[in-house]
Amino acid sequence: MTDSRPSRTRRPRNRWWLSFLLAAVVPMGLSYFVVRQVLDRALQVPNRPALPETATASPTPPPALPYTAEVMPATGLLLRQTADARAQVVAGLPQAERVTVVAVDTSGDWVEVKLQNGLTGWARADALTVIATTTPPASVATALPTSVPATTPAPPAGRVRITATAGLTLRSGADAASGALGTLAYNQEVQVLRQSGDGQWLQVDPGGGAITGWVSSAFTAPVETPASPTPRPVATVPPTPTPRPPAAGRPVRVAVEIGLILRDAPNGNRIGGLEYRQEVLILETSPDGNWEKVRSVEGSLEGWVKAGNTEPAS
Repeated sequence: MTDSRPSRTRRPRNRWWLSFLLAAVVPMGLSYFVVRQVLDRALQVPNRPALPETATASPTPPPALPYTAEVMPATGLLLRQTADARAQVVAGLPQAERVTVVAVDTSGDWVEVKLQNGLTGWARADALTVIATTTPPASVATALPTSVPATTPAPPAGRVRITATAGLTLRSGADAASGALGTLAYNQEVQVLRQSGDGQWLQVDPGGGAITGWVSSAFTAPVETPASPTPRPVATVPPTPTPRPPAAGRPVRVAVEIGLILRDAPNGNRIGGLEYRQEVLILETSPDGNWEKVRSVEGSLEGWVKAGNTEPAS
């Protein structure tokens, strides 16, 4: 039996869901790619150029010895026998007075200075400001002919004597930073052993050969002829001073670390000095209120000091 129904052509199935999927996924993928590229560029850290190296400023070297300095504090400056705030006061210096710095202690806090009258002593380094140095300019050194060889000055022969009235420090080396071995007295004679290359230091033997050391040649003088023996003065017992009665006054003490200069009148001549935390009695005040007359507790010193530099004694 023959099938009389007409044959139908098979049609492909509907693919609408595939079109929908492509339409949804493709834009999302492109959007993700574009956003990722934008974020990568925005967050990328550019290569910064290397900063040029800056040279570190080296500290200013201390001036070469000796050099000229000037007193800075308005209250003046006390000159002491050794590099110690408790040492004996040698002299008082007013503000703006100029001195010659000849040595510096190992800590750098104290300097040894020389006055115009030849007196020497120690003062606080931070109370002085440098005025001028004696170091020759570099151009002078380079202008010397190279054919002339440098010569070492010949050491002085024989003996020298100490000219520093406050004594002279004997050091272990030929520089001011070397350790102190002792102190040579004023006018003491020593034997010269040799001289440093720059001629500023002498190695000396104080006597007996037990110890030798170096001293600054600026504070020595040659002994040309044997010194005649100085007759010893006959010892006399001074009369016992009669102590002054206690003065009525307000007890105070010096509040300035470098001490105070004692004067014979308000803004008058120097007659001595008061040490830091030394107790005194205020006797009266000048009419302008800028000066105070004080007396030491034991009654040995009396004079005028700048007002405002004391505090009540505890």
